[in-house]
Amino acid sequence: MNKKPTIKIVKRDERRRNAETPERLEPSDTPADSTRQMVKTVTTWVREFKQKGDTEAERVLTVLFEKSLRPNEA
Repeated sequence: MNKKPTIKIVKRDERRRNAETPERLEPSDTPADSTRQMVKTVTTWVREFKQKGDTEAERVLTVLFEKSLRPNEA
């Protein structure tokens, strides 16, 4: 009925033996790899967004400072 939570004491040797079990995840399935992939994707998006902004700014500046424009045409 009223069960209290139990605390299991794990000794160092037992913990080391459990850590050496072959039930570990494959290297490609580790959370760190998926996190790295997400960071890489977001980094790529940020780089593309920055390049797009730089390209647009450069285009605007070239149009703004064209030498062929006269003051009354601007």
